[in-house]
Amino acid sequence: MDTDLFFSNTGDSRSTPMDLFEKLHHYFQFTIDGAASKENALLPVYFTEETDGLKQLWRKDDRLFVNPPYSKVKDWVKKAAESEAQSIFLVASRTDTRWWHESVVGGASWIIFYKGRLKFNGMATPAPFPSAIVGYNCPPPVAPEILKLGHLVVLRYGDIKA
Repeated sequence: MDTDLFFSNTGDSRSTPMDLFEKLHHYFQFTIDGAASKENALLPVYFTEETDGLKQLWRKDDRLFVNPPYSKVKDWVKKAAESEAQSIFLVASRTDTRWWHESVVGGASWIIFYKGRLKFNGMATPAPFPSAIVGYNCPPPVAPEILKLGHLVVLRYGDIKA
């Protein structure tokens, strides 16, 4: 088995499937696409590589959708864990990594382990890795169309303000 396929940075930025984004956006009403390009931005307000979402101030009233570059995912989830902004991330489920345990398990409000493998826009085949939808500073979703995406694990809720 070619293990490089599972850990490669080839195609570092993967374009979010529109049907998945639309379900999440309908429920969470995002205000900022945190990691986009001019070609694949999903919202009118977005940060590009040039404007660098990692260097931007994420305010408490912001609701970010972030599908970060995979080579820098640990920096992105660390920022989310330290921020007060509501943010929903689409990331590879890397439960064997330090960043996952420190900034996802240790900082997120909830995780949905996505059922199956995502087929990202522009890709001929599904991803060779599992994905997760991770929520920071927001209550876990209750909408059936979101819960059908996978298995929800609530990490913290009592201290989250809706």
